[in-house]
Amino acid sequence: MRVTLRGGPLSLKLPRTRTTMRITMGGEAEGGARHGEVELLDALVLEEPGQIATAARALRQQLPRLKGARGYLLIDARGVVREAEVELPDALAGEEASRELRGTIEGLRETLSQLTVPLPDEPIGEGARWSVSAPRSRKDGISLLHTAICQLRSRRGDELELAFEVVQSAEPQPITAPAELAGARVELVSYAAEGTGRMRLELDELFPQWVEMALKSELELRAQGGGPSLTIGLDIELQATRPDGE
Repeated sequence: MRVTLRGGPLSLKLPRTRTTMRITMGGEAEGGARHGEVELLDALVLEEPGQIATAARALRQQLPRLKGARGYLLIDARGVVREAEVELPDALAGEEASRELRGTIEGLRETLSQLTVPLPDEPIGEGARWSVSAPRSRKDGISLLHTAICQLRSRRGDELELAFEVVQSAEPQPITAPAELAGARVELVSYAAEGTGRMRLELDELFPQWVEMALKSELELRAQGGGPSLTIGLDIELQATRPDGE
């Protein structure tokens, strides 16, 4: 994951991490939607060549504090993730979380939001393409439009392999100020994100066997009333695997 600021002091590449989450799905709610409870069971920093030693050391010390973090998923009747949230654990409540921890939490939210891809109602064969658009809300209050463009790459019985592209956009709107602009009344000037990925899933399972994706996003913020803007870029590479039998 890489976080960059233009108009600010930060350019930061976060080390790769591995997290283990438990997702417990509830029954159907009104309209066929389903609510899932999320719990972070474990988190660790992966060793890899070329990582920034100071950032890895700092994150390795802080990451265990995220154990016990909880969140939720809201998945509609078509299988679209409408909401995905992860909160800091109670032990960190009231504290100012570091940029590294906030970046990790943001990566977890993005992972959860990409866990499902709705299939079309009509029968399809290999090579078929379809798209699904749905509104989403972020923790910082940004209301955006999420579009997934999918292609069925292969099928073996009930096992499917999909490739997908993701496009997100948002209209200008007031939002909750990030830590870099704490205390200010902030408006979103622009937001755009694009990504690609692939996944393998079985027709009788809600979550895929595995999914991988790369996503780049950029948002521009400005304090209400004028003044210089701040542009925040976020590059995320994620891989998620469902343990056998889960």
